[in-house]
Order: sequence, then structure tokens, then C-alpha cells
Amino acid sequence: MSIKPLNIKNKLKPAPTMEPKYSVELKDGAHTLKVADPKATRSSLALMNLAAVNGGAACHWGGPSALVEIMSVVHAKMFQNTQWFNDFNFVNDIGHAENGIYALRSILGYDDLSLDSLMGFRSINSSSQDTVRVT
Repeated sequence: MSIKPLNIKNKLKPAPTMEPKYSVELKDGAHTLKVADPKATRSSLALMNLAAVNGGAACHWGGPSALVEIMSVVHAKMFQNTQWFNDFNFVNDIGHAENGIYALRSILGYDDLSLDSLMGFRSINSSSQDTVRVT
């Protein structure tokens, strides 16, 4: 008896096809990689956290802020292939790094996240789609 993997359709979204709203280029010799601008991502994260605190919710700043450069490069490399989920196993932490990931995805145009939706994320006025739609 041989063991075979289950044939389960992946429900993750394909990579965004547009360029980041704000981007920078990294050059390594002959290779150039366009990534989401870490400064824009960190600014989005700051606004998101400010809105969370003013709305009475908790926020995490240190981890997400420290990781924006790494996450910019990781997502740029992952999203070079539209069907990125066939090549990468990326875990979206619903915890201390979560706000940074959502801020980055907003800059990338992924998950239809806007700055307005980030500023209301996890607030009492947020829609249930804030946590359901984001993959």
C-alpha cells in the first residue's frame, strides 16, 4: 500500500498583479527586485496602531516595525510567481506581527485592503470581513 497526498484545491489568493503603491528597487549585481517601500509600510503600520489605541484596542509596534524590511523582500520573492502558494508555506501570525503583514499587504494592493480599512481594523466599527477576507 502506497501513501498518496490528498488532492485538495488551494483556496489562497494568487499574488497581486499590480506593482506596489509605493515601491523601491533592490539591486544585487544584475538582478533587480521591486519591493514594497518599507518606509511606507512602517507609516501605514503607525497609523493603523494609532487608530487602534485611540479606538480602545491593543496594538503591537516593535515586532512588526522591526520586520518591515524583511517582510517586503519575502513577499516580493513569494509573489514573483502568481501561484506563490505552490512554492512557499507562509504562516500569517495572528498575533504580534499581524498588523505589519496587513500594512504591507495594503501597500501591495493585496486583499483589497485600503488605508481606511487598516485604520478601522479590529475596531468596534470594523466589518466582519476584516478578519475573514484576509488570507
